[in-house]
Amino acid sequence: MCAGFDIDGAAVYTGDDMHRSISVGKYVNPIQNLTWAMDKKYQELFDEQGVYMESTMSRLKDSYKEAGRMYVSQENGKFVQFMAVREGRPAAVVAFDFFNRSPKLGGTDTGMIRIIGAFMAEVAAE
Repeated sequence: MCAGFDIDGAAVYTGDDMHRSISVGKYVNPIQNLTWAMDKKYQELFDEQGVYMESTMSRLKDSYKEAGRMYVSQENGKFVQFMAVREGRPAAVVAFDFFNRSPKLGGTDTGMIRIIGAFMAEVAAE
C-alpha cells in the first residue's frame, strides 16, 4: 500500500496509552505513544468518518505543542489518520505519514486511502 500510494510510513497505535503496536517505513524519531489521541479536542479534528488529514503541522504546533513537536521530530510533512472508537474512547489510530513533504493526493487516491485506513483502524481496534 505504501508503495502504491507513495506513503513514506504507516503506524498503528492501540491500547489505553495508544502505543505504537506496528509500523512500516523509515521513521526518524518515531512516535511511540499517540497519547494526545485521548484528548477530546484532538478527537474533534477527526471528521464524522473518523479521518483527520493534516498537511501543515502549524495547527498542531499552536494547539497541541507536544504533538506538533513530536510530528516535526518525526519529520512529518503531512499525515492522514484514522480513528476507531469503542465505548466512546479511541481504541486504535492508524497513521499514514509523509516525511518532509506534503503531496497533493488525487480524489481516487484519497478515497482508496480512506477506505483502507478506516478498515485497518477497525481491525486494529478489535
